[in-house]
Amino acid sequence: MKRNNKYYLRNIADTFFLYPSDDINEIDKKLVFLNETSAFLWKQMEEDCTIGDLVKALIEKYSVQENVATQHITDFVAFLESNGILDSVV
Repeated sequence: MKRNNKYYLRNIADTFFLYPSDDINEIDKKLVFLNETSAFLWKQMEEDCTIGDLVKALIEKYSVQENVATQHITDFVAFLESNGILDSVV
C-alpha cells in the first residue's frame, strides 16, 4: 500500500494531523487528526509497504502483541482507504 502524497503530516503542540494539499478538491479536503501510533504508521507508508511490514515496524517500535498491532493497522488502513487518503492497498 502507499499513502496519498497530497496529505502532509503536521505536528503542532504534540497534536498530529494530516493536512491536505491545495491539489485536493475543496469538497474532498479534510483535516485528519492522528494519534502518535498512527503518525508513526503514516511515516512508514512513505514507501510502498504491506500490512505485514507495518505490523513488524509497530511491534519493533512499541513492543505490542501481534494481534493488537494487526487490529490497529487494519482499522487505520480501512479509515484511510474509506477517506480516499491511500493511493493503493496491497
